[in-house]
Amino acid sequence: MLTTRQQCCLEFSYPATCLLVENTNKHARMKGKHMVEVTEDKMKLFLAILFTSGYAQQPQRRLYWDHSDDVHNAAVSAAVA
Repeated sequence: MLTTRQQCCLEFSYPATCLLVENTNKHARMKGKHMVEVTEDKMKLFLAILFTSGYAQQPQRRLYWDHSDDVHNAAVSAAVA
């Protein structure tokens, strides 16, 4: 079975990821957020978390950050810490 990161890498090829990064950074600059710099690794991490949130859905958005044993996702917490 593939990890979420491996699945993300298969789903989003290098050109697609680069296009997402380029346009995200361009949009941030247009909005005056010059200190924002998204990298390919950060984008892949974001996409992996997005895939995970679709796979392990919670009834409320705030539960993705909850530390209760029944809803806590250690991989996501470690990735964004």
